[in-house]
Amino acid sequence: MNDMNDNDDQEEAEIASPLPGPNEAAPKLNEAVPKLNEAIEKSRDYHFSTQHPDGYWVEELEGNITITAELVFFFHFMGISDPERVEKVANYLLHHQREDGSWGLFFGGRGDLSTSTEAYMALKMAGISPERDEMKRARKFIMENGGIRGCRVFTKIFLALLGQSPWDPVPAMPVEIILAPQSFYFNVHEMSSWSRSTVVPLTIICSLKPVFPVAEELGVKELFTGADRDLSVKSKKPGLNWPNAFLFVDKCLKFLGKSPWKPFRKMALRRAIKWILKHQEPEGDFGGIQPPMINSPLALKLMGYPMDHPSIVKGLEAIDRFIIDSGDKLVFQACVSPLWDTAIAANALMDSGVSGSHPDLVKAGKWMLEKQITSKGDWSIKNPNTPPGGWSFEFYNESFPDTDDTAEILMALNRIEFADEAWKEKECKRALTWLYSMQSKNGGWGAFDIDCDHALFNEIPFADHGAML
Repeated sequence: MNDMNDNDDQEEAEIASPLPGPNEAAPKLNEAVPKLNEAIEKSRDYHFSTQHPDGYWVEELEGNITITAELVFFFHFMGISDPERVEKVANYLLHHQREDGSWGLFFGGRGDLSTSTEAYMALKMAGISPERDEMKRARKFIMENGGIRGCRVFTKIFLALLGQSPWDPVPAMPVEIILAPQSFYFNVHEMSSWSRSTVVPLTIICSLKPVFPVAEELGVKELFTGADRDLSVKSKKPGLNWPNAFLFVDKCLKFLGKSPWKPFRKMALRRAIKWILKHQEPEGDFGGIQPPMINSPLALKLMGYPMDHPSIVKGLEAIDRFIIDSGDKLVFQACVSPLWDTAIAANALMDSGVSGSHPDLVKAGKWMLEKQITSKGDWSIKNPNTPPGGWSFEFYNESFPDTDDTAEILMALNRIEFADEAWKEKECKRALTWLYSMQSKNGGWGAFDIDCDHALFNEIPFADHGAML
């Protein structure tokens, strides 16, 4: 018993002993501290060396390869001949192909069917021979993982636009949805900002159902099997449920869509075009992300806007700003992230011990303050009584400031020391007011809108990606 009590006392003493202080760390940790400090100093030096003269930081925003592959499709739709860029896209795609012939959605993830199909399509259009080993491996992966029939709706839209498959299997997304009032459950302002910016021009495209055929040798008919004759969306769960109800609605909409009598079609097309033009930044950007950046110019072209129209010209210039050309390869970014990158870089530098009064951090702070959004955007549709004051993710995106960028920037500005603290305090209060007002009824914050929670949007056949909110 005495031995047991002695052991208990020893264990209690060990538990009660204080954690080692900063100067009492284990020997191995002490040995690592100089290396850690050296790594932090090198990282600081690197960060400062990559800061833009205007004060911001921005690095490549990595996404899956469909973003870049779709640039080839876009050039074809718009009638843009740029063989040098297309060749660089092909080099980029081949560089990222995996051993099993696939391409993934994210680094380290498994191969993705739709991503791999779009890469294959772009490579064929770039003139890569289907007999090359890379193409054979890609075909094998696509066939073994569901084929064309298993691809996402967006991929099937590209196949239809390129004349490789019919439009009929593509789920209906009538342009008339733009006419739905805000009181209607399914209206565009209940979608997420990126879905809204993508869907509005896409409804024009899907309603007009254009085809931009490619030469037979550049097509992908070899990817189709007997099972791919029916590419329509199928029920996954038998019985009475929302997905099956929407499949029935989809059939009804397609049936009505074949009628020549469409009393609201012209009005809806005009409203959709007006919405697109209203949401274009003066610098040319549409929504600050790739899908509306390519869908909007195409929708304008389909509605008769010439290629030299200022909205299309500026839209193409904006796309150029998203492209990173590294010589033999080219990547089309899904987005650019200067405000996010700058806020995180500034916070990281200050976390590492750099003073908030450092001239380069003050310059970063001033740049962020000057990029604050002071005009009302889409968020004000559901939050009309609050003055603007947030920040967006990109260089140019006045319509869609977001709560996470705003919070990160406020944390950085709180620590940066300005000569004119009154200016900073005024603008930060404006931002805080806006941020508080963006809280949803359930207590949480969405990125771009309050109460963006109409979950049935993710059940419609068009939304097989499950990210309409």
